[in-house]
Amino acid sequence: MMIRNLYCVALFLLLVLSLGSCASIKRGALSSVGKMFTGGGVNGNSFTRDSDPILVEDALPTILKMTELMRDAVPDSPDLNFGAGQIAVMYAGGFLQPKMEQQESFSEKKKMQVRTKAMYLRGRDSIVEGLRQRYKSKGFEEKFQADNLDDLLYLMEEKDVPFLYWGGLAWLGAFALDPFDFELLTGVSRPILLLWRAMQIDPDYGQGSLHTSMVTVMGSLPVSQVAEALNHSPELIQPFFEEYYGSRGIDWQDKRAVVDHHYREGARLSGGQDPSLYVAMANWTKANQENPAEDKERFKEYLNKALDIKAEENIPNRLLILLYQQQAEYLFDKVEEYFL
Repeated sequence: MMIRNLYCVALFLLLVLSLGSCASIKRGALSSVGKMFTGGGVNGNSFTRDSDPILVEDALPTILKMTELMRDAVPDSPDLNFGAGQIAVMYAGGFLQPKMEQQESFSEKKKMQVRTKAMYLRGRDSIVEGLRQRYKSKGFEEKFQADNLDDLLYLMEEKDVPFLYWGGLAWLGAFALDPFDFELLTGVSRPILLLWRAMQIDPDYGQGSLHTSMVTVMGSLPVSQVAEALNHSPELIQPFFEEYYGSRGIDWQDKRAVVDHHYREGARLSGGQDPSLYVAMANWTKANQENPAEDKERFKEYLNKALDIKAEENIPNRLLILLYQQQAEYLFDKVEEYFL
């Protein structure tokens, strides 16, 4: 069914591109096709509902190029820029990075790391371009390059939350793979602030997806980097950030307290049905061991929670569940190596 749909979309795309001077028709048609790949709402879409991760992995590069072709035909479309970027990030995070992390050969792992980083940046650049086109008339570029990012972040509205979320993830994903990249290091405040602006606008976004990302972001970034990011938004994000944790009696420099909070929120909003949250907690536990014996049991408990989720009872998110359960199984097999 998916392959047949791709052929239909390809034929439709050729027809649309042949419209030539019918600019408004072409723009509307291309935007509609682009949303087919990234939309779906609470019911997911053909990708998120799929039960065959290998099929989706094989299809995504073609879909990415098709979406980029549509984007190039209408370069000032925020939706097409976002669609292309989101697919690139999904491909990098869902398929390339897990394979890279499981690669035994150092040389092959390095090659895969370079490719995965490039895919994250490909996604980031497309998503940021979408925001640039949306707010071009409001001086986006000047605000984006400024040291004080308050003016930029004030522009962002509820419709921008997906851009902020996926763009921030893409940016930080690339940085995590190469933290010594000077350009990424000096610009890391931007993705941190993008995610926190999304949190400020809609903390419930993605049924807890933002909180899952905060488990990794707030749990792994040095306190100094977070503090530096807040300095770049002294009027908007810094007061919100301090009030967010302060009103909950949380010292934001206490990583365990912060991670536990976002874990609880993520579990609440997802109804305990997000395996990525449990994998994130397992990875955080592995990286922050205090009592190896207790942490080992906690690590296995998180992975069991991920594995206990029934993919067939959550069809809209079936693909995500299957992908993260694969990661959970891999981590389970390595437990004795992680906790000595």
